[in-house]
Amino acid sequence: MSRVALEDIIDYTKISQDVELASAFDVLKKDPVRYTQFLQDQQNKVYSEIVKQKDNSFDKVYGDLDRASKVQESILMNQKRTKELANIHKQLAENQQQNASAILHDKQIANRKYEMNEWSVNNKNDTLFVFSSGFIMLSGLLLITALYRIGIISSYLWVALGAPLIIIFILIVVRRAFYTERLRNKRYWNKQNFPGKNEKISTPSCEDIGNAIQSGTQNVASMVQQGVQQASAFGKQM
Repeated sequence: MSRVALEDIIDYTKISQDVELASAFDVLKKDPVRYTQFLQDQQNKVYSEIVKQKDNSFDKVYGDLDRASKVQESILMNQKRTKELANIHKQLAENQQQNASAILHDKQIANRKYEMNEWSVNNKNDTLFVFSSGFIMLSGLLLITALYRIGIISSYLWVALGAPLIIIFILIVVRRAFYTERLRNKRYWNKQNFPGKNEKISTPSCEDIGNAIQSGTQNVASMVQQGVQQASAFGKQM
């Protein structure tokens, strides 16, 4: 069957339905009661259909609104939980940072105390070495003075033996004082300061060393002279 024939059939069917509807209305108009009842039924049917459509539309809109409100509530709750979780993470991070800072601070304090103790102990040991050197010098001088007084050695031999002891002790004291005050690092005992732009190793000043040696030599000469005078007086008394 062609498309044109199908369209003709459809048009004919519509015309037939219209004719039947018109004839049915003509029949109903002849009977006012049935006509009124028909109109009332149609009105009720249309009203019921409209109410049903409105109810369905309201249910659909209400359901969409309810689902939208639940989605919004879920989003708000999710945002609230996200903020709470972010605050918890922030608090944990702050606690960890505080713990790390405390550990680092304690470590720095411990390292600094170790450096201070090391510097103090080594400085005391160095001072003890100077005192030990002085004790050895005094013991040597006392020994050769006793030998001189009992006549075993002469005054020249006393000077020859005592002067090196005194000079060595003076050099030890001068070297220790100069190195500790000028060259030694004030924080690390085993490190040395190298002042200057080119970071060259600083050498002791010849003038300072010369002055120290001259002063020490004068002291030694005076001590030797006093020792010779005492030895001469002791010899005269003998």
